[in-house]
Amino acid sequence: MSIKSEAERAAANILEEAWDSDRFPVDPVVIAERMGIFVFEAQLPGNVSGLLRKDPGQEAEIFVDVDDPPVRRRFTTAHELGHFAQRRDQDEFVGYIDRRDGRAQEGTKPEEIFANTFGAHLLMPRSAVKVLVDARNSDVQMARFFGVSLQSMQFHLENLGYRRS
Repeated sequence: MSIKSEAERAAANILEEAWDSDRFPVDPVVIAERMGIFVFEAQLPGNVSGLLRKDPGQEAEIFVDVDDPPVRRRFTTAHELGHFAQRRDQDEFVGYIDRRDGRAQEGTKPEEIFANTFGAHLLMPRSAVKVLVDARNSDVQMARFFGVSLQSMQFHLENLGYRRS
């Protein structure tokens, strides 16, 4: 199974575990809280958009940059949940720091590919995207429905094999 398929499956499992599947937009903060993960908005240094931390014997924590736009904070939270999903059986992990720039979605490290794919499928599940595409919603309408940026929506549509003009 490919890393992207694993990430999509993990996102579907988390949605089933911690979300009402027919409610949109998906709220990654609520999902995190239902999973026992604390989410904080803080001013993060430089171009750091988010980080995931878990100390031994403690609950995991996600920090997102308060200065980022709401759609960015939502995706960053979903992305960090992807890192958590990969490591939820470990008692300690520190150092998942995500920097956002124009090339962030082109991640080449397997853990970043997993987290990006997970975040996209958590916020924009394949089945819901298909319903909106089949109903001929525009990219902008779909981005608003899912609470994501237009760029994220278009990138996800491309990854799912939908060619949009």
